[in-house]
Amino acid sequence: MYFYHCCVDLEKIKEYKKTVKSLMNRDNAEDITGKTTIDGIQFNLYPKLELSDKLNDIVEDVSRIIFDHIKEEVTLNNCWTVYGKVGLYQKCHRHNDKTNDVATVLYLNAPDDYDSPRQHGSFYFFNGRDAHVIQPHTGDLFIFPTQMYHGTYPSKKNGRFTLSMDFRRKYQSII
Repeated sequence: MYFYHCCVDLEKIKEYKKTVKSLMNRDNAEDITGKTTIDGIQFNLYPKLELSDKLNDIVEDVSRIIFDHIKEEVTLNNCWTVYGKVGLYQKCHRHNDKTNDVATVLYLNAPDDYDSPRQHGSFYFFNGRDAHVIQPHTGDLFIFPTQMYHGTYPSKKNGRFTLSMDFRRKYQSII
């Protein structure tokens, strides 16, 4: 399995953060807190049609980055955001939906409170039997298969803000 760690320009991150924050209200996004998010707020942003146009620039940029790494065109299938407070973490999970192929996590904000690996908001994933831990920073983009198990350790500061998007490959064989 693959795992790519990319860095997105911080000026773009500022724009993305404004866009996503404008979509985070109970009138236009479904609160899905509690599925895998503990001590944070999670909003489903897509496929709600009224939100999809506002996400176009972000989706196009991330799709281009995915293509640069896995050499496949993708289309957005699901999108949500997580805004965290002290203690926020993601349970270890994978995205079992058979209609998704590629998962991404974009850090719109990551408090730099890392005292040591495996603490305070670090992202972890399993590639086979091997566990990996990354201390994310604002602008980090992680790209990996949807069936890869992943999660985060609890954060000791407020402010973790991520945008997660699942994509499907545009051209899939019908064999």
